[in-house]
Amino acid sequence: ESKFKELEFNQTLFDDLDKINKTQMPKQGFGEGSFVVVKAIKK
Repeated sequence: ESKFKELEFNQTLFDDLDKINKTQMPKQGFGEGSFVVVKAIKK
């Protein structure tokens, strides 16, 4: 069991780094991007 609650996942970097030439907006979730940020609240 995790000691965190209200987990949120956001991801970015949706292509090879040498192909990215402009800012990419993050998307909610995980599984598509190469970089994921996890936000959570400790119980």
